Amino acid sequence: MLVNNAAALAKAAKAFAVPTILTSVIADRGGRIFPQITDVFPGQEVIDRTFIHTWQDEKVVDAVKAPAASSSSSRACGSRYALRRRSRHSAKVGM
Repeated sequence: MLVNNAAALAKAAKAFAVPTILTSVIADRGGRIFPQITDVFPGQEVIDRTFIHTWQDEKVVDAVKAPAASSSSSRACGSRYALRRRSRHSAKVGM
């Protein structure tokens, strides 16, 4: 059910043209992103981060600050938790 819900959220993000950043956590150790999500965004790079906390990884922060991502109020998609954390982080850094 989790995989289906995550895939449905990814499909909704794509349908509504929400800029989406795909990240995994240490993919070599099993932290890969579900293929049902990457299939929705073919050709999009998955950022393999080494930090559990997303905003500690400079590659992710740089991707969020990129012009295409910063043009929308919803800059990251993946789960309700990620969106909530993103909103708090945005408020702190003035985005």
